[in-house]
Amino acid sequence: RLERSLGELQIPMPMGRPALAQHIQRLIRRNNIRFGTVYLQISRGASKRDHVPAADIVPSLTIFTNNKPALADARLSPKPLKIITGPDLRWARRDIKSTSLLPNVMLRMEAHQQGCHEAWMVDDQGFVTEGTSSSSWIVTPEKVVVTRALTNDILPGVTRDTVRELMSQSNHKFEERAFSVEEAEQAAEAFITSATNFVGPVVEINGVTIGHGQIGEVTTILRDLYLRAAGL
Repeated sequence: RLERSLGELQIPMPMGRPALAQHIQRLIRRNNIRFGTVYLQISRGASKRDHVPAADIVPSLTIFTNNKPALADARLSPKPLKIITGPDLRWARRDIKSTSLLPNVMLRMEAHQQGCHEAWMVDDQGFVTEGTSSSSWIVTPEKVVVTRALTNDILPGVTRDTVRELMSQSNHKFEERAFSVEEAEQAAEAFITSATNFVGPVVEINGVTIGHGQIGEVTTILRDLYLRAAGL
């Protein structure tokens, strides 16, 4: 995903994969990270202010770690999540991973102010695109797992891709398609996927209780499959 996003923005990789992996491993060791995350950001580089970058500009690379001991408790029962929905005000190339996150931040702030963990963004047709920092999923009353198809409308989530691959082990039907806010509120289950939440159960959308307000069976199965695949 990093290489694809850089390619779409015409920014070269500052180094090859092996060298990048060495830098990351060295940083993890120096910061004594056992459970945590690694954040990597590449910019086009330093140059004079201009809409057309200099031909000889050199990309800048920043890497830092976050210590997250709570990840060690990933096997414990996850916290049920409440979410709201709001308009998707982002640009048309949401498939590119970038730091253009102002609409995400503003909607996430609104969710926090309402006592909710996350917000799902909704397009002009009333269909859910994705969360401000997560992928959006529902389980229909017929136990069909649904998430939006990969297009320019959403970011191709890494955790989303892993859960998609694990679907073959869950014996549940799966559809990649758009779903409305109304369908989400009437779903049997809902959940999000992200690097830090893994598979996070959603029990309330816009104040509407999902299912029976408990973590659903399908969500539990997929979370367990993911944690095993991740070695947690």
